[in-house]
Amino acid sequence: MDEPSDGASTAGAAHQTWERPPDLSALNLYGWSWSSERSVDANLLDLAYLVARNSTCKDGHMGCVLARGVPNGRGGETAAALARDPVNSVAGAAGTVCPPCPPGAPQAAADGAEASPAPPLCPSVVLCATNAPLFGAHRSDCHAEALAVSECARRGIGTAGLSIYVTRTPCGPCYKLLAAAGVARIVAPNERMASADCAASAARLGIEYIWLPDSPQRAAEREALGSANEDYERVRALREERKRLRKERSYGRKSCARTAASEEAAAAQPEGGGGGSGGGVGAAAGEGRGGESGCGAVGV
Repeated sequence: MDEPSDGASTAGAAHQTWERPPDLSALNLYGWSWSSERSVDANLLDLAYLVARNSTCKDGHMGCVLARGVPNGRGGETAAALARDPVNSVAGAAGTVCPPCPPGAPQAAADGAEASPAPPLCPSVVLCATNAPLFGAHRSDCHAEALAVSECARRGIGTAGLSIYVTRTPCGPCYKLLAAAGVARIVAPNERMASADCAASAARLGIEYIWLPDSPQRAAEREALGSANEDYERVRALREERKRLRKERSYGRKSCARTAASEEAAAAQPEGGGGGSGGGVGAAAGEGRGGESGCGAVGV
């Protein structure tokens, strides 16, 4: 098969408005740090909320945090023993190295030593993720949980026994992915799981589902952190991009199939042709638009 010409490949690239999932190591954590007055779960769910501010998806911003070292039933304890400097790099946290525990905290046993009777209460952030587009700019094609588990697979990070903190209860497909990946705890602000089937499956598999409602105080503190640590150049650039995409009628819409169909139809049309075939090009360009959601995005 002949290789495509440089001109063909450049033309195709010019029409690509979709994007790869974001670089998770570049996420803005908005100055998050541990609060000794809050539970472990509240601290890490607050981090997930702040991570969600990085999302640019039209249908809502989602964030999640995968953490190691929070055994079942331990997430409600206060985090006084966990006070430490803020996490400055998600890429560094992905090494799954637990931060030093303060004196008196349960420690993992050294080689050859007798195991500690209590599990360590020093969770380490494995990685953070947002929802992300795959089929068009600013679409929520890949949910945050799916992107997090996929990123673990790509990096060779084990997911068995992890806790996940999500800003919305996982949908059915995401729950299946988390259960298959061996995630042990799901912490979300929603009272119930996505379906009775998900709840029954979680109970059978021993997956702990924690309902952790938000509070006005926590929300206000996160908003203050977000305002103080926001990249306003990024916000302005996103607003301009949204204006442009709305004008082009492509904001949050599928681009892959529609662009390919348009190019094929244009290539098949003879020079100077119009009339009947023009409607075909327009129809191909609009394919897939009817089912798009019109939900507004949250945040920037």
